[in-house]
Amino acid sequence: MKVLFDYRMATWSGIGRYSQSLALALAQRDDVDLGLVVAQDDLEKNIVPEPLMQLPLFKASAHPLIAKGFREIRAVVREFNPDLVHCTHISTPNLKGVRTNAGKQVPVVTTLHDVTPLIVDGVMPSFAKRVIYSGLNQRALNWSDALITPSQHTVDDLRRFFPQFKTPISVIPLAADELKSIRPARPTSLKYLSPEFQQDFIFSFGNIKPHKDLPTLLAAFAEIADRCDTLSLLLVGKEPPNYLQQHLDARYHNRVRFTGPLSDEELVWLYLHAKAFAFPSLYEGFGLPPLEAMTFGCPTIVSDAASLPEVVGDGAVLVRSKDVQGFAEAIHRILTDENFTDDLEDRGMQRAKEFSWEKTADATVDVYRSVC
Repeated sequence: MKVLFDYRMATWSGIGRYSQSLALALAQRDDVDLGLVVAQDDLEKNIVPEPLMQLPLFKASAHPLIAKGFREIRAVVREFNPDLVHCTHISTPNLKGVRTNAGKQVPVVTTLHDVTPLIVDGVMPSFAKRVIYSGLNQRALNWSDALITPSQHTVDDLRRFFPQFKTPISVIPLAADELKSIRPARPTSLKYLSPEFQQDFIFSFGNIKPHKDLPTLLAAFAEIADRCDTLSLLLVGKEPPNYLQQHLDARYHNRVRFTGPLSDEELVWLYLHAKAFAFPSLYEGFGLPPLEAMTFGCPTIVSDAASLPEVVGDGAVLVRSKDVQGFAEAIHRILTDENFTDDLEDRGMQRAKEFSWEKTADATVDVYRSVC
């Protein structure tokens, strides 16, 4: 079947990983004739993976979620004449009246990852933006012929906020196996830690959005820092001004570092060498980082919130949300109980093997067939 795939958000966090990995998996299939709508900037910066450069590519210059962006994808549909369109976010165009060569209206499949701004206070403080965001979700629900979500938890959230929608919806998990082919590279930012703190480290992502709950992890680190006097904490990402000064006792500032942006090669190195990966998030539509960590046998600790238990199964330590002492004790046990840690690593890797982008692509193509 001929599929137009919305690849415009390939550099966006989360959605980008999904867009790129799924497009690569679909491109390897002989039952899908894939075309991509690609952001013009991505093409100009040569950041589209080489296998995807061999596909039919259609440049788009506008933001995907504004009126011009919707018009652009609609114009590409008319040019490419696909059997269906797959939107990887709430970029769903109104294709009423746009028909295939066989005379059928072009069906649309939309992936809805989560509704975080409607659930977590502070993620989208502007009331006007939340109204627009809610409207874009409602639009996607109304104008799609089939929906995909990465977790049952997201399905439940959608039904809670949009109880009237009738569109068929399928839960198709994400995966992390594409990272296993990457050659790891030691992050250069480690040199900014003193030598005694460069070997024993735990890490997380330094996203300071309210639902990521980074303060809980910083408080947990402070709880165990004196008991583990060579341990450091790495936070992937750029440090906001004075963030550590505001959220961490000054005694531990030299043991916590934001890494700045990392390449996939550097991220894989962290998964392979960290003592543990901690993820205190209060809300996720899926939660890809814990699955990535488990893929590499990195002992993983997550909060028991939203979709995270659904993703990690028995492959990670589950801690109550916002439980500073619980996170501290879980980290300490991983550092001191070798049998527990070995078992956790094994369970994590076994759980991660249940997910693959090939399986995700198989299930996605089943959804395509259901609307064609």
